[in-house]
Amino acid sequence: MTAFTNPPPSITFKVAAASFGLLTVILLIKCVSSYLSSRYRQAAKSSFTVRARGLDQDRRRRGRWDGSEASAVSGHASSAASPSQVGDRKVAMLKSGCLSLY
Repeated sequence: MTAFTNPPPSITFKVAAASFGLLTVILLIKCVSSYLSSRYRQAAKSSFTVRARGLDQDRRRRGRWDGSEASAVSGHASSAASPSQVGDRKVAMLKSGCLSLY
């Protein structure tokens, strides 16, 4: 039987192996980051925050929907309730039992 010696791999093979390994790691990182960023964008699109307007913004943005112009034109008093009146109505409704809290 003839015994063959196992020569060490050449420098070209070592450089190629290192290059392919580095390329594989870079592509893996890029794919994972792309996946995570797409999930983040999807979550950002599907979620939003609803904030109530403050009293100051409400006063500054008086528009055609609050009835102030219509009542001024027709000579009638405004039917818009103040925030304290609305709060009083809510308390009265809760006390009377018409509304229930879950």
